[in-house]
Amino acid sequence: MKKSFVLVGIASLVLALIGSVQPVHAAPLVALSTIQPGDLVRGVAFPAVYYYGRDGFRYVFPNDKTYFTWYNDFNTVKWISDADLAKIQIGGNATRSKNVCDWSRGNASLGHE
Repeated sequence: MKKSFVLVGIASLVLALIGSVQPVHAAPLVALSTIQPGDLVRGVAFPAVYYYGRDGFRYVFPNDKTYFTWYNDFNTVKWISDADLAKIQIGGNATRSKNVCDWSRGNASLGHE
């Protein structure tokens, strides 16, 4: 019986803590209307970073290794609401590369590996 009360107490504490946790973001959210081709964007719920292409699609960096072949840090990433992020169609993946930018629908690359 005592064990049941302890488990219920722990479960209540965990649920209370989960309910009080708010998503943390490093920058204020910007409006979707302010996003321009060439911007880096991300939502609140997930850490994925996207390149917003001239074609109006978003291209995901599949991992940090790919991202860091393009950029040195995350200082220019703009945070948008998850609802706004969902309004931008996914165009594909950004691929590792280091030269001329060729963003196109499908995979986006910078020219060569």
